[in-house]
Amino acid sequence: MAREARNIRLAKWLLGRPVKWIGLAVASMPLFQATGCYPDPIGALNFQLQLLVNNVLINAVNIIVQNVFHL
Repeated sequence: MAREARNIRLAKWLLGRPVKWIGLAVASMPLFQATGCYPDPIGALNFQLQLLVNNVLINAVNIIVQNVFHL
């Protein structure tokens, strides 16, 4: 009986201050981010694919230019 009363008091105390809990949750968000920003795996993949295409294209043009000018 005492445990149920304690749980009810705890629930009332927690739910009685929603603004405080929302503020604490928003303030603690940076603590849950390891790098300080949200990870962007799609952007990282896009960046790596762009680097790959650029390197392949630059190498292909370089080889063609070397063969044309006999360098």
